[in-house]
Amino acid sequence: MGGLVITQTAEACPELIRTLAYVTAFAPRNGESLSQLSLPDSGSLLNQNRIVDRESGRMSVRPEGIDDVFYHDCPVADIELAHRHLVPAIALAPVITPVSTTAERFGVIPRVYVECTEDRAIRPVTQRQQISNNPMQAVFTLPTGHSPFFAAPQELTRILLSLL
Repeated sequence: MGGLVITQTAEACPELIRTLAYVTAFAPRNGESLSQLSLPDSGSLLNQNRIVDRESGRMSVRPEGIDDVFYHDCPVADIELAHRHLVPAIALAPVITPVSTTAERFGVIPRVYVECTEDRAIRPVTQRQQISNNPMQAVFTLPTGHSPFFAAPQELTRILLSLL
């Protein structure tokens, strides 16, 4: 959900942001929600393992699918660390609520994308749609899954530091 969060945050306080970096993330346009962007990808392991509980207004990922979806190429110690910090479910409202952005605020912030070619949650085809639908100043590519901060931390750090 990071792409959604940084997009809406950039609209709220563009003067505090130098560059937005979408790291294997959804990059919503004005009026788009995370569910609109993610649900069409039936090949996504995230979609295949998603559990929506409309009664409680929460969403989760099947516990047995978490590692395949998010950490399939990560070191065991990092996977164990991630598991210690996972929350069992997230609120559904942010997933279905469209972002609201303007050209005058969000639109003036430079954006870059870090594409992860082995991502099973947001598959490369979906990442490329995000890139083509949104003007990006640069696109970087990492041969990792959805968690490059664990799978290739030095490479991701190099990319992010190059934006300073």
